[in-house]
Amino acid sequence: MKIAIISDIHGNLEALKATINDIEKRNVDKIICLGDTIAKGIHPKECIEIVKNKCEIVL
Repeated sequence: MKIAIISDIHGNLEALKATINDIEKRNVDKIICLGDTIAKGIHPKECIEIVKNKCEIVL
């Protein structure tokens, strides 16, 4: 089983999209988000939606 771990997104939508696209190309079975999804960045709502839809575990 392949697991990807992401964190420290800080509302950076473009970086999150690029990271998710890369993860999906690698046929990862599970994505875990360790947190810091929002704060500082200008796209907190969009980042939260992507994390909720793509990550199995959100800490």
